[in-house]
Amino acid sequence: MSRNDMLFVLPGHKVETSSFSNDYRATHLLISRELSSKLWQNSTIDIQLRTLNDFVSHLTPDETTAMLHALGMLEYIIATPNSKQMENVTRVMLMMMLLFTGLKDHRPISPTYSSMHQRQLFERFHDLVQHNHRRTRKIADYAEMMCLSPKYLSTMVKQLTGRSASAWIDDCLLDSAKMALASESKLTIQQIAISMGFVDQATFSKWFKRKHGLTPSQFRLLN
Repeated sequence: MSRNDMLFVLPGHKVETSSFSNDYRATHLLISRELSSKLWQNSTIDIQLRTLNDFVSHLTPDETTAMLHALGMLEYIIATPNSKQMENVTRVMLMMMLLFTGLKDHRPISPTYSSMHQRQLFERFHDLVQHNHRRTRKIADYAEMMCLSPKYLSTMVKQLTGRSASAWIDDCLLDSAKMALASESKLTIQQIAISMGFVDQATFSKWFKRKHGLTPSQFRLLN
């Protein structure tokens, strides 16, 4: 990244940093999944955000100044008790971000998969994963819940998002596992493994290390 770059990091995506220059400065805006769902539920923008890969956009100096002013306004609004006003300003500010970055034109969805019906299917899949990832990681199970064939679901998700259905499921489960390891100190790793749908700690540890690069024990020590 370089000066005036803006980076979108979406749910299920990860960013790794290797080094920073001495003059590195950044402003961060973190939006919870709950607020994001409330702001954009069933909207076209929500679908576009969910279906893009990690995205870096270079802003002009004027756009950067405008963006920083908008962030300052949002910070002020958040400090006030009027939550409805906060939601409205947040929505407007995010729409402005999309206009600045040309996000709507960045990655057109293939005409084969451009119908609202298929976008709604992806939303349904995403919601099911959010609620059932601890119970099952099998694509066939999600396909059955949606009355689709596993092949159709897999193809649709890959075409629409550029990522496999399995990747969406595993990333969601990994986030839950990391949260449990970091915050549920009274639970043993074996208990967490069972709660995540694994048959035992060994299977869970092998999966976790393959996905994250650390064993659950190592991750817990660092967090």
